[in-house]
Amino acid sequence: MSELTGRERSAIAAVARRFESPWKKGGRHADAYFKIDREKVPVDVATLKPHTHRKGFAEGARLRFDRVATTVSQQLQAALRTIVPRGTTALVTISGPTQLRSKTVRALKRGIRTLLRPGSPERDRGYMIHGNCVQIRLLSNRSVKAPRVIGLVHDSDTDPRVVLNLTEDLLELLRAEVEKRVAPRAENRWLVVASAGDASYLEAYRHICSQFGSAQKLKKILVAFPDGRVEMLTDRLPVVIPPRSVFRLVRGDERTPEWKAQVGRVFRVGYYGRQDGLDCVWLVNDQAEYEQTSDREFLLRYFEPVMISRETDLFGDSRPKLKSIGPSRDAKGGGRTKKSDRDESRN
Repeated sequence: MSELTGRERSAIAAVARRFESPWKKGGRHADAYFKIDREKVPVDVATLKPHTHRKGFAEGARLRFDRVATTVSQQLQAALRTIVPRGTTALVTISGPTQLRSKTVRALKRGIRTLLRPGSPERDRGYMIHGNCVQIRLLSNRSVKAPRVIGLVHDSDTDPRVVLNLTEDLLELLRAEVEKRVAPRAENRWLVVASAGDASYLEAYRHICSQFGSAQKLKKILVAFPDGRVEMLTDRLPVVIPPRSVFRLVRGDERTPEWKAQVGRVFRVGYYGRQDGLDCVWLVNDQAEYEQTSDREFLLRYFEPVMISRETDLFGDSRPKLKSIGPSRDAKGGGRTKKSDRDESRN
């Protein structure tokens, strides 16, 4: 095991502070070990190199996650996954807001077919399609689990080459981590990524990690920024978050401005409603009020898990109502749906 670099030691120390855990240098099977709840957790650390934007572009890799951007990404997946062969990953970036998205996706499909022709020397090409700045990069990969298509919609002032380089580096880092040595208790392994960029890269990191299914082999993936901030990139959570699980609010942004002053609030996940469905996650406050709703993606973006319940009765048919656990706070949440009172009959 090679010695940890200064950046790697700083990243490990930042994560140890975040989890209030002692750590010690690893050996043959891990770069370091944490002791959390009396359990020895193996931790690997990897560094991302810095990426410099070209003149005329803003710093960072700012992706878009609005409805149009999400639709474009889904259309790219549907259109391209059948023509990209196994062993290849097509990275596609499009500037947003995207114009004439269906026509743009069709034109992209033709462009990728051209790059995939036998003997084609090009693996990286830029286009201007219907007013949209588009970049395509084809990667060769050795992992059968690697995604065949990753579509990324970015702000118009973001350098697409930074997005492509960052995505390529992070995919390679994740592939190397999940395919390397098999260690004892590997199912409990954490990966700490030392970022060269600031927290403006966070959402890009999260989205890229979500595209690489094999990353779920790692129990946690965290990123440590140069200023000591630590954020979760992935966490092996159940598809349906069990009722009575506990989550802490850790951030607010322009989409949830009310939450900025409420960072640190803790909620329980309420029992699901049959009319709402399992996609609708109710957040229950200290007074046992079903205060607001979220979904799994929204929950993981703004909250961190404190405790995952083993509750199996999703609708609470055979369970008593949740009880008050503390004093009420006069605060409103920033979720997409708010209710201070809910009928808990769950029928």
